[in-house]
Amino acid sequence: MLIILILNEMMNNIKTVLIIYFSPDSADCFPCPKEFWPNAEKNLCLPKLVEFLSFHEVLGIILATFSIAGACLTIVTAIVFFQHRCTPIVRANNSELSFLLLFSLTLCFLCSLTFIGHPSDWSCMLRHTAFGITFVLCISCVLGKTLVVLMAFKATLPVGIYFCFGCVASSFDNRAFRWMMTMIFAVEEINRNPALLPGVRLGYHIMDSCDHVHTSLRALLSLLTHSTTGQNTSVDRGSTSISALGVDRKSINDIVEKTRNKQRMPRIENEGIKGWRKLYYPDDDRKSTRGNVTITESTTDSGRCLTGSPIMAVIGLASSSPTGAIAHILGPFSIPLVSYFATCACLTDKHTYPSFLRTVPSDLFQVRGLVELVTFFGWNWVGTVGTPDDYSRYGIQAFSHQFRQRGGCLAYHLTIPQSPTLVEIGAMADTLQSSKAKVVVAFATEGQLLELFSELAARNVTGIQWIASEAWVTASLLTSPQFHFLLQGTLGFSFPGVYIPGLREFLLKVRPKAEPGFEFHNMLWEELFGCRLEFTTDPSQASANDLDSIIEQDDQRDSKRHTKSPSSSLETHVGEKRTFKFLANENTTARERPVCTGAEDLSNVHSSYTEVSKVRISYNVYKAVYAIAHALHNLLECDSVGDSTTEAGCKLNKSNTPTELLRYLKMVNFTNQFGEKVHFDHNGEPVPLYDIINWQKDSRGEIRFVKVGSYDGSVPIDQQLQLNQSKIVWTGGLSQVPVSLCSDPCSPGSRQARRPGEPQCCFDCLPCAEGEISNQTDSTECTQCPEYYWSDKSKVECVAGVDDFLSAYDTMGIILITLTLLGVVMTTVITTIFHHFRTTPIVRANNSEISFLLLVSLKLCFLCSLAFIGKPSTWTCRLRQAAFGVSFVLCLSCLLVKSIVVLLAFRSTVPGSGAMKLFGPSQQRTLILCTTAPQVGYRLVEISHTASISSLLAVRQ
Repeated sequence: MLIILILNEMMNNIKTVLIIYFSPDSADCFPCPKEFWPNAEKNLCLPKLVEFLSFHEVLGIILATFSIAGACLTIVTAIVFFQHRCTPIVRANNSELSFLLLFSLTLCFLCSLTFIGHPSDWSCMLRHTAFGITFVLCISCVLGKTLVVLMAFKATLPVGIYFCFGCVASSFDNRAFRWMMTMIFAVEEINRNPALLPGVRLGYHIMDSCDHVHTSLRALLSLLTHSTTGQNTSVDRGSTSISALGVDRKSINDIVEKTRNKQRMPRIENEGIKGWRKLYYPDDDRKSTRGNVTITESTTDSGRCLTGSPIMAVIGLASSSPTGAIAHILGPFSIPLVSYFATCACLTDKHTYPSFLRTVPSDLFQVRGLVELVTFFGWNWVGTVGTPDDYSRYGIQAFSHQFRQRGGCLAYHLTIPQSPTLVEIGAMADTLQSSKAKVVVAFATEGQLLELFSELAARNVTGIQWIASEAWVTASLLTSPQFHFLLQGTLGFSFPGVYIPGLREFLLKVRPKAEPGFEFHNMLWEELFGCRLEFTTDPSQASANDLDSIIEQDDQRDSKRHTKSPSSSLETHVGEKRTFKFLANENTTARERPVCTGAEDLSNVHSSYTEVSKVRISYNVYKAVYAIAHALHNLLECDSVGDSTTEAGCKLNKSNTPTELLRYLKMVNFTNQFGEKVHFDHNGEPVPLYDIINWQKDSRGEIRFVKVGSYDGSVPIDQQLQLNQSKIVWTGGLSQVPVSLCSDPCSPGSRQARRPGEPQCCFDCLPCAEGEISNQTDSTECTQCPEYYWSDKSKVECVAGVDDFLSAYDTMGIILITLTLLGVVMTTVITTIFHHFRTTPIVRANNSEISFLLLVSLKLCFLCSLAFIGKPSTWTCRLRQAAFGVSFVLCLSCLLVKSIVVLLAFRSTVPGSGAMKLFGPSQQRTLILCTTAPQVGYRLVEISHTASISSLLAVRQ
């Protein structure tokens, strides 16, 4: 028989071939030398044949041709790149990386030639190394260029360049424009009130932050350096400047793409970046003594320090991220910043933002309320949707932390990018559509959610219960009919709303005009009525390009007027009224719009701008203006001048600084006309009051914001959340509370079993084991039943154990009794016979004493079995085991002794042997005693221990 064994040596990877002859003539096989193989008969070692790719083979010729051609092509490409290395396309393509890539490709092609031809030791060593290094270098260059291309496509704007009109939105933000007009209304109302600031008039600048940190900072610095130098002193009846910075949470300049046309507002875009805008009040009665608006201009050097800024206070911004940036700059100079819509809890830090206050509660209280609301309805599997800004990031972070502390779990968190792509929106919609979480908490603004909601509406997604933050819970933009089936039933927190008398009439006075400063009015007009405005000076239709020159002339005229009278801070800037052609846009869509007739009436339009029956954010703006006015009232000691109304006034003969105003602003405490007490706590926060709003359809099929509860963060915890559940309409118009759970609740009789690698809210339900129960829903563990108790069939409660015993009337009991009595009778008969013949040699030779003891122990064993029949009692349970154990051990001891005696008798060859003398009767008795005594002692200890435990349990009961 011939056997071939191939051993693979692990260290040198050399295959050694052993030729083994299994025959009578050969005891072993011998290995062939290196580079040799056995022949077919395995009786001779032959040299190995080397197989390699030759240049004369077809495959070798093809490989050599492709290698040389590839090397030549890459060399030619490198030469072309080198000749044009200074051109923009090569420089933009990273010439250094391109040359390195071409060089590595050339080496890769050349290295392939080393695999052709007869191999040698050095060629085998080097060809793999050379090709591996060059190939990795090539792949690295390709990866680097791929990342460069990817980043180039991701980059949307050059670094450091920010355009105010780059903000993209779906439409003009009517609601934010109402906030701005509310501030103007409040200033006008204060100026008409002779009791609040007698002899002092408030003025303002309105700047646009574009909802961007960089443009906000640029606008702030321009605002602080382009204000009237006389405003920090008492001039012209003590005019004081209040600046509203960033009147819009999304930015009022977040307008439809038509605003990108420079011919429409060439100066607005340019000057908006600089942070400068003149605003004209649309009322024709601009020269009245009371009620006109102070428009301030500046001859101040743009490089002056913030410490000497004439701005007394800043109102804004609406977004948290730009607000934090502005507050960080204003803080060291103690310039008050009062926000009406920046709710991020991060702004509470007084070390970082010492001069920041707000008339809107911090998100810290809103988050507590949202967590309380979600847990109140038993939703423990919730998704969150947010954005990358501070408002959303801090809000969702706090919500997630507190929600987990209450036993809840987050199914997912979706972040909407600043400029989401269709793929990103689609991926988020897929997650929302496929998740088992039917409750979603959204921390974002209506504009940021619009694209996601549009995608969900296009997919006809239903069944999601939306929980809204205060940023979009009252946004009319999302109440259009296309979102009704998706957003009906939305529940969220909102600020308390009031009706401000006179505000609607003030808002309805807005009219489009061609004068600079009315650009927002014109945009509102075109947006609401769907028409385009055309202003002309004569039938020749002046060109829209004249707008820039007209504004330039207007600015030069205003500058000259200010130079002549530098102390006057009350300028109307009306002059001669100029009109010009004002086109909505130069594209085809705008030209297809009808021309506005001028007969349009705002009172007939239903929009978020005119809906002021119960304003919320506008009310926060209103309170911010009045808080500053009351702080000025205390700062200027307006109550201490004069003894009569005719002599009333404020002390205007002293220099006041923003630092002093900030001190009084922190101490402000007044009750406004709506009965609300306005004041700030030590963190500059107002009283945390919220209304709980529910989106419901009215009889006309329109969405209405219905108050269904309230949340007061200043009262005890058990009284903070107040809900009227009967008034709530849930998603889809249903009246039943939706369910949002990762796993269905475990019914009584089962327990939760955590799924590995999943949140605690995801589990399986396992039934309790025998003798264990769980009488609550979602029990995490089963409870062991007490002794002598068992779990019922449903494992819900413990029931007393049923005594199951062997009765004398059972078949088994009758058989056991019969056999027992039979055994007793038989042993008794045998004992009688043995006793009758006790003097006979056979009985005497059989050790009658041990025989009688054995028969007695057998009789006791039979009788002890009767103790196991019938209902057990305490003593029978204690004694029957002991009696049977002792009697059975005694019986076995007797058998052992008799067996030893028989064994010794058979081993004795001579009568009267010494072995029998060594194991006589006394030794036999001693052995029986020694084997039985331990059993007797063990049973006595057991009985006494059981008795003590029983008495202790009886005492405890």
